Amino acid sequence: MATCLRSVLKSASVAGYWKELVGPGRSRHAEAQRQFCRHCPGLRTGRRRRLRRLPIARSSRAKIRNIMSVLFNHACRHELFDSNPMRFVRQGAKRRRTPDVLTAAEIRALVDNLALRERTLVLLAASTGLRQSELFGLKWRDVDFQHGELSVVRSIVFGVVGRCKTESPQKPVPQHPLLRETLLNWRKACKFIGSDDWLFASRLHKGRSPYWGACILRKYIRPVAETLKIQKRIGWHTFRHTYSTVASECRI
Repeated sequence: MATCLRSVLKSASVAGYWKELVGPGRSRHAEAQRQFCRHCPGLRTGRRRRLRRLPIARSSRAKIRNIMSVLFNHACRHELFDSNPMRFVRQGAKRRRTPDVLTAAEIRALVDNLALRERTLVLLAASTGLRQSELFGLKWRDVDFQHGELSVVRSIVFGVVGRCKTESPQKPVPQHPLLRETLLNWRKACKFIGSDDWLFASRLHKGRSPYWGACILRKYIRPVAETLKIQKRIGWHTFRHTYSTVASECRI
């Protein structure tokens, strides 16, 4: 989301102008407003056109619109703006197309033809429905082999560790016996298996950070899917959609 905001605000520093907007000293407010508007011409004219040109999902655009609206409402409360320019910007969050969902046969084919690391990731994603940030935010201390559970207590986005997006994933997630067996095999093959080590620690970074999920998809998982003639656009969220679809069909 921070990247999206930077795209909208161009060279303006969100943090810097936020301090100017809410900081003490009335003498600085007029200059802060002038600089903010100078760096953000798209917020005064062509706001809708600028927002719709962003190469991101409609839901993400709607979130940007809502965040900017909150920002300008705050500025209005502090008498820095007379009105909220985002109130005239309409941005729907409805998807343009139905997300791809993998069949059980397609997931089985992927699992059977992937290497151990990618196989573990696909099984973990498809059997738990975790987000990409939660998958790569797992550490070995979060895996309870004795009780067959996973504790999802953090996420990692662009190398920044934080809380989960919602509270629901923070509940213990059950492990399927096949997933448990695969995780044990993955642990035997890992170099970093301390309790505070990442579940998918990068050897390139000597275990200090996890692997880059987008890179694994692009270099390993999607090529295998193409070889297997799976004509679907596979992303980490595809496994989450697949999990939720199967759970809904089974009324879980």
